[in-house]
Amino acid sequence: MKFKFFLLFILLYSGVAQAGLIKIGVRAHNGVSQGLQQWQKTADYLTKAIPEHEFIIVPVVGIEDMLTAVSRNEFDFVLSNPSMAVELEMRSGVTQLVTLINNRQNKPYTKFGSVIFTRSDRDDINDLGDLKGKSFVAVSPKGFGGWLVALRELRHLGIMPEKDFSKLSFSNSLQQDVVYSVLNKENDAGVVRTDMLERMAADGLINFNDFKVLNEKVTANFPFVHSTELYPEWPLSKSKNTSSNLAQKVSLALLTMPENHPAAKAGKYIGWTVVEDYQPVRELLKELKIGPFEDYGKIEIGTLLINYLYWIVLVIGLMLFFLGVGIYVIGLNRSLEKEKLKQESYNQQLEEKMIELNCLYRVSSILEKEESPDECFDQVITVLKDVLHKRADVALRLAYKHQEFLSESFKYSDYKLSSEIRENKFLVGVVELYYNGIDGDVDADFVKEISVLIKEVSIRLSHYLDNRHAENELHNINIELEKRVAERTKELIKAKESAELASKAKSQFMSKMSHELRTPLNAITGFSQLLMQNKNCRADEKTTDQVNEIKKAGDYLLFLVSDLLDLSKVESGKYYLSYSNVEISELLEDTMFQLQPLADEYNITLKISVANNVRSLKTDKMVLKQILSNLGVNAIKYNRENGQVDVDVTSGDNNVTTFSVTDTGFGFTDEQKSLMFNEFERLGRDTSEAGTGIGLTLVKNLVKSLGGEIQAESIMGRGARFWFDIPNRPPCNKSTNETENTGR
Repeated sequence: MKFKFFLLFILLYSGVAQAGLIKIGVRAHNGVSQGLQQWQKTADYLTKAIPEHEFIIVPVVGIEDMLTAVSRNEFDFVLSNPSMAVELEMRSGVTQLVTLINNRQNKPYTKFGSVIFTRSDRDDINDLGDLKGKSFVAVSPKGFGGWLVALRELRHLGIMPEKDFSKLSFSNSLQQDVVYSVLNKENDAGVVRTDMLERMAADGLINFNDFKVLNEKVTANFPFVHSTELYPEWPLSKSKNTSSNLAQKVSLALLTMPENHPAAKAGKYIGWTVVEDYQPVRELLKELKIGPFEDYGKIEIGTLLINYLYWIVLVIGLMLFFLGVGIYVIGLNRSLEKEKLKQESYNQQLEEKMIELNCLYRVSSILEKEESPDECFDQVITVLKDVLHKRADVALRLAYKHQEFLSESFKYSDYKLSSEIRENKFLVGVVELYYNGIDGDVDADFVKEISVLIKEVSIRLSHYLDNRHAENELHNINIELEKRVAERTKELIKAKESAELASKAKSQFMSKMSHELRTPLNAITGFSQLLMQNKNCRADEKTTDQVNEIKKAGDYLLFLVSDLLDLSKVESGKYYLSYSNVEISELLEDTMFQLQPLADEYNITLKISVANNVRSLKTDKMVLKQILSNLGVNAIKYNRENGQVDVDVTSGDNNVTTFSVTDTGFGFTDEQKSLMFNEFERLGRDTSEAGTGIGLTLVKNLVKSLGGEIQAESIMGRGARFWFDIPNRPPCNKSTNETENTGR
């Protein structure tokens, strides 16, 4: 079933295969879902670091499934435990690239082993020899840390589990089940990977004191209980068909991954390091004769003679030949010894180069942390000291401004390597290495390598200081900007308060003055009417026209004052509304009747259209009529000769009625649209006939008082349209006084 699920997973991914898709096969011993959850963010990190490729995780549960998939070249990279990595190397030609730095109790480790344990109350089991005749449990026959490492340790002590244990069983599930099996007395003893007991205890799953560790070992800088030797952590390997260029990019991306990156947190690791030596794993597999060494040492004489008879004869002949040329062989051995020494020299140089790269990686990791220069430089000195700990003939000094950081047992000498540290192009420090060669001799190769390292470290320290300097400058700029924004905000608040006071004073002034002006204006229009009706005052046509002009001017001023009074009432919140059920058709006919004389004067046709579902509306009749009248007057005055004005009424959703007034005039521009609802803006073609400039402002405020909002649109030369929505209920407007009676 697991293999079928694996094949289905491969088919799903192959269905979306594309150029640049890189598959990473992962040994998911805890299941496909957990494998994806743990490692997918690592693939996402590689996709971001190497954007020309997309990396995906393919979890594989079964060991045989993994071996089969790799042999078929289905993966570009493989992440597995050490034993499987070695087996894949020998069977399918994969190559280890980097080694996982595991996160155990928030500390980095690249080694692990096995812990053999029993219950603490088992007085009859105190060392591995006491396990004879006892039942024993492990996670899997092929589990590396969960069985194979412990098996090797047991055999070294002369214990053969297959015959010495009363029962040897495998849970074939999680290693936690092995712990519970021993705790529940289902087995006398068991083995799990190092740190498993500590993790379960930290999670509150067990009490650590309930267990006893057998054959406990102590290893420096390794805090977990263990019963065996330690082996390198999981490696990431490349398939034999994967290009070296891509492998180098992947290795570099993983080696430079930040410690607190989300991918590291999801994978429960710290990062990656240069590949560890997996020779101890190979020796373990060879010694146990498992995996690729399953048939190691088995020789069948008959088969050997049949298959290799020719070679046997040839070897015998060669042996006789070599007996005759013994002197030549001795000389050849000496040559081989020289080549061996040369190879060892090359290996040493390679090791030094890897140490140098690891040093630079650790220095970069230190400088990426948000710590002070003092802390960073102190840690850098420690890293350099660790790198050169085998060299007793060198001393390190790092000077920064008025401070200096020295390695232990620091000693000056005449031979010195030095590299400058600069901050914002200014010299602020130096990295120095003092070389105390024996009898004054200089190790040229060492000096060449270490000078490159010292120079690179100083460059990275300079970059670090430049970045901190830039960050401080940016921080100061942000503080200054925040200060300026705060000051500007205070100024704007003060200006807003002043504007509100001015607006309030204006509204009060307009209200009082409008009342004062209305009384004399009413007298002017009244007396002009009396003059027109008095036959004695109509002595000639000229006098009649002059009286008529007086009345027209008085009516216009009275209309202007009325608009000003209404506008001031609305703005000051003293405009009283009276809600009642208004018959829409009746209201429109009454409004059009009042507008008809003006329409006749301008040769304009008025048309009304009311939707069938519109009957009545609960609103303020006089306010609605005033809105329609003002819009109608504008539509007539700003129309073409022989033009048309359409008034349409429709009912929309949410119990809202829409009123629309459309004319066939010259329209308006976008600039005029942005100004038309402002007070005292006169937008007519002829400003002498453009109106008071407050009509649309009053309309906007009246529509708002009824709970609506007015809008306008126009195409130049083709007319204009104004429309507004009125809800069929009194609006919730605290600034407008309302009443339900029929009068104001």
